[in-house]
Amino acid sequence: MPAYDDGLFAPPAPVASSEERYELQAFDGARSVASAVDLELLFLKRSFRGRFLVTGQAWGILGRDVLNHVSLLLHGPGLVWLEHKDAPSLGVR
Repeated sequence: MPAYDDGLFAPPAPVASSEERYELQAFDGARSVASAVDLELLFLKRSFRGRFLVTGQAWGILGRDVLNHVSLLLHGPGLVWLEHKDAPSLGVR
């Protein structure tokens, strides 16, 4: 059961924490450090459990470990995306 934080959140919210940290290197060579957390991610009514890296950004990036399990329709000019439910199954899990 995840710990709840009542100091930063009202009402208290579940939080993930870990002492394990990883050094990251960006495409431009910049280096940073991220914490690793074990958690359950809910995305498009699917549950993904595993170890994820958390940075101090307001947004995150979904990796291939998650994206390989969903079919998305990207509409660049409209700046929107949605789940493509009519996509044929390719037998990839």
